[in-house]
Amino acid sequence: NATATGDVSTAGDYVGGLVGNTRASITNASASGEVTTDGQEVGGLVGYLEAHSDEEVRNVTATGNVSAGSSNVGGLIGYVDQSSDSDEVTMSDAHATGDVSTTYDAGGNAQVGGLVGRFHESRDLTNVSATGDVTSATGNYVGGLIGRLQMENGNQIVSNAFATGAVTSTGDRVGGLMGDSNGIITDSYAHGAVSTTGQRVGGLVGSHQDGPIRNVTATGDVSTTGRKVGGLVGYTQTSVTNASASGEVTTDGQEVGGLVGELDAHSDEEVRTVTATGNVSTGSYYVGGLIGDVDRNQNTDEVTMSDAHATGDVNTTYDAGGNA
Repeated sequence: NATATGDVSTAGDYVGGLVGNTRASITNASASGEVTTDGQEVGGLVGYLEAHSDEEVRNVTATGNVSAGSSNVGGLIGYVDQSSDSDEVTMSDAHATGDVSTTYDAGGNAQVGGLVGRFHESRDLTNVSATGDVTSATGNYVGGLIGRLQMENGNQIVSNAFATGAVTSTGDRVGGLMGDSNGIITDSYAHGAVSTTGQRVGGLVGSHQDGPIRNVTATGDVSTTGRKVGGLVGYTQTSVTNASASGEVTTDGQEVGGLVGELDAHSDEEVRTVTATGNVSTGSYYVGGLIGDVDRNQNTDEVTMSDAHATGDVNTTYDAGGNA
């Protein structure tokens, strides 16, 4: 039950519109001022949350722009972490509306998101959103909602999540909703364009492990120069069902698809009731209107496909001979 309305400006780390550094749950709280710093662990509401027991972030909002000069930057929270492996954080009814940007130029992992920059070992996320543009000068793990999501296990759920802002970076693992994720993603969407120069790039998720992806949509164009690029997901190890992508996909790299760049099955998976309508253009091989490459981790891992459709044009300028 706390509110902050003033702007926050400094040159240090652990900076938030309401709280810079906390170990406790945050509920029924809001911040509306702009947050500006040269440091890291920066958020519109909280800079750094390090859980020392099971905590929750519930019924919270941040509406100001967030500008930083380093990594772990989010529209709501910069970095959600844990003190020990048993300490987990659940998030629900959490929203950020400001633009998020960092001038971080050291390469490596920027971890920047419209809502949370890095979310380490989370439990379920429900009814979460970000509407601002997300920009990182360099670095990996950049997303319209969350830059890097590391859930407790593949059974944890992200549901009713959305991001509408454009996402811009020059690194790997960049997505309209999340740069990198695991767990179940359901009933979620991203509408912003995604632009970078790296690999594992998607209109919804750049790279995804564990848990299925279902009932999701991405509408933004996806542009990069790297490999493993998709209108919905750049790289995934899991099933994709009841999903669609409508943005154009453009890159110079390989493993490129209107829906999924590469599906690398780590168990028996399925692709069902999916569509891709955007054009796909690349300068390399393994290119498809729906999926660029379907592969398997073990000889026993198989993929079943049904009710799958692509309507966009597919083009490659690949001229090296061999197998396109």
